[in-house]
Amino acid sequence: YLLFDGDDAGRNAAAKAFPVSLNLDADVEVIFLPEGTDPDDFARTHGDDVTTRLRALPRVHPIESYCDRVLRENGCTPAAPPGPNLRASLAEE
Repeated sequence: YLLFDGDDAGRNAAAKAFPVSLNLDADVEVIFLPEGTDPDDFARTHGDDVTTRLRALPRVHPIESYCDRVLRENGCTPAAPPGPNLRASLAEE
């Protein structure tokens, strides 16, 4: 598991981890902390229960983080998904 902050910087870092994860001989999943929470705050808040709380957070494959970053860089949001031309352009990359 790779743990990242839930803010833009954490999401960008997770996206950068995707190419590295391809070379690992392991199944890699990404966990994002709730936005506005850093690891120290999370650990202090949950104390002895921190491992259980981390396991309860949603996990994604690094490629999802990578694709999310590419879409955001191209102006896409959940309310404005990519159109057919952008999808075709991104598929060619």
